[in-house]
Amino acid sequence: MDRDPNVVTASAQNPSFAAQTTNAIPAKRGGRPSEIAEAAVWLCSGASSYVFGQMLIVDGGMTIGGFEFEEIA
Repeated sequence: MDRDPNVVTASAQNPSFAAQTTNAIPAKRGGRPSEIAEAAVWLCSGASSYVFGQMLIVDGGMTIGGFEFEEIA
């Protein structure tokens, strides 16, 4: 899986936060850069020519139920 090196570094520095974030995403993983890029390419293509005034959220479903951090003592 191609992962952003910044995400890999941040996850290694704070594994607890990385686990919380991953568990909050219904897809149970972060998005691959290629998945984000494909959404951007589609928006720039003629295939989206009838799309106006919409937000395309590419987040693996994270915004469906919201995201709250657990308190870590």
